[in-house]
Amino acid sequence: MNADIRKLIAQRPFAPFTIHLADGSAVHVPTVDHIFVFPDGGRAIVTKDDGDYDILSGLLMARITVHPPAEQNPLPAKDTPATGHR
Repeated sequence: MNADIRKLIAQRPFAPFTIHLADGSAVHVPTVDHIFVFPDGGRAIVTKDDGDYDILSGLLMARITVHPPAEQNPLPAKDTPATGHR
């Protein structure tokens, strides 16, 4: 399962995903900066914006749901002054 997570982390553009665990709980990974997979592949840490974090065992990861990448927010169109001309 961690090999799949490593592929998702490397994917560009990054697509958020949710890791579903064997006990029925789920952990959302909104950005690549929110997850770290240990080199041995046995565990992963998913951080939350409020400073909390989950340490996940690779043996308890049951499936992954991948969500569409967040849309890129283009720069807003500049307002052009009305000139009265067409």
